[in-house]
Amino acid sequence: MLSCPEGATNCLHKLREVLDRVERPGEVWPSVEQWEELLPTWFVEACATPMSNEEADAWLLRWRQMPESERLQAEDAKPWSLSDWLYWMEPSQSVWRWARATQRGPVELEVVLSVEGMPVALGAFRWLAQTAGAEGVTYDS
Repeated sequence: MLSCPEGATNCLHKLREVLDRVERPGEVWPSVEQWEELLPTWFVEACATPMSNEEADAWLLRWRQMPESERLQAEDAKPWSLSDWLYWMEPSQSVWRWARATQRGPVELEVVLSVEGMPVALGAFRWLAQTAGAEGVTYDS
């Protein structure tokens, strides 16, 4: 279930705007530079600049020093780079597919994903949902 303060209709439109492009990439998976042209500007601009090795090492060190209870929150607050997100959307990597969505109220959107077994990594979906305007993402199994 997604909580969408800016409206479930708007959030659904943005989700589909990105996924409609990613789910039909053609025969060859485009480069990151090509994806920057293919994906909506609002999504590309929401993505972080890729970290250098030194920045990634520093972030990982800080993360490891956090109490376990704070790690998930830190991960959720950290923006994804476009290249990292695209990696998890490649057909050979993706472990989930969009099945359907139902608007449950003005600011609630129920999204059903088709997954390949459990547990499943849904970080790429969570990032997409956040950039589309969802503040709360809850999962039912």
